[in-house]
Amino acid sequence: MAAFLDAANRRDHAVMASHFGTAAGPIGNRGGTLGCAFRKVFSWMGLGDRCLTAQEVELRMDLLAAILAHESYRVADQTTVAGRDRPATRVEVEMDTRTKRGARVPFVLVQTDEGTWLVEEVDLERLTGMTSRPVGNLANHARRCPRPADPLCARRPAIAPHLSKAGQ
Repeated sequence: MAAFLDAANRRDHAVMASHFGTAAGPIGNRGGTLGCAFRKVFSWMGLGDRCLTAQEVELRMDLLAAILAHESYRVADQTTVAGRDRPATRVEVEMDTRTKRGARVPFVLVQTDEGTWLVEEVDLERLTGMTSRPVGNLANHARRCPRPADPLCARRPAIAPHLSKAGQ
């Protein structure tokens, strides 16, 4: 998580994308041409998500970097997330930003199949003040958008701040 937050401050989208994802792997790992072709076909059948383009990943990481820009942070609390298929930990991070001091921001980290840990969810509401769900499931958001008229929602799903899980 430290590498993700440090990369956010540098606006290093590639490093952020390598530390954000699901148990299946980082959001920046799009699975190659053949893998993406299968994922696209399965997404048409409702059995999965299509691969994100490099531009979509970069836009999403840029939005996260803008919101997560901070002067300092510290881990305030950690708890295990119950009822998950893969090990997951909820980490409360106390952040000092230009506009907020001591904002406690919940992150959910998930262990991948390879044993590494990725940021899967970030509750941006604590920093933005917008009522929303945690950021994630970036690929599925357009069809689940609760406020279609919201410009940060259906019209620009690539940078919507209110999502549930990291998606590929």
